[in-house]
Amino acid sequence: MPYPKGVDIEEFKKTKLDPIRLRVFNMLKAWVSTYTYDFFEDEALVETMLEFVNNTMIPTGMDMAGTQLAKLITKKMEDRGKEANKELQFSTPPPRPILPMNLGTAIVSVVDYDPLEVSYFPLCGYLYLILHIYPSWQDNSR
Repeated sequence: MPYPKGVDIEEFKKTKLDPIRLRVFNMLKAWVSTYTYDFFEDEALVETMLEFVNNTMIPTGMDMAGTQLAKLITKKMEDRGKEANKELQFSTPPPRPILPMNLGTAIVSVVDYDPLEVSYFPLCGYLYLILHIYPSWQDNSR
């Protein structure tokens, strides 16, 4: 990010650049921690991320954060075999949906669905509202 004219450079770094760099670091760290499978399947992504850390983050004053991110990426890639064998969410597959017979027609009403399937509709709506009102409930660290 270029420095604007007529602004104290140290003040600009402290108030603008450092918070932006910290947000980028936090986003990358969350990505590597949460969505590790993206990196398992794409070796070029790992190389690009490490190149960014080594050539951009560390030289621009984010050396501690860059080193921490590089270690995290390396650790996740070393633990690749352990992560791949974990069950993601379910111990058994979810039940198959009960679809209405006239699903391909132009008009499908609620009465065409199985009562069990209709009972899921409000649950999905409530879950959507709850997760948007209380986003901390999505935190899987607990």
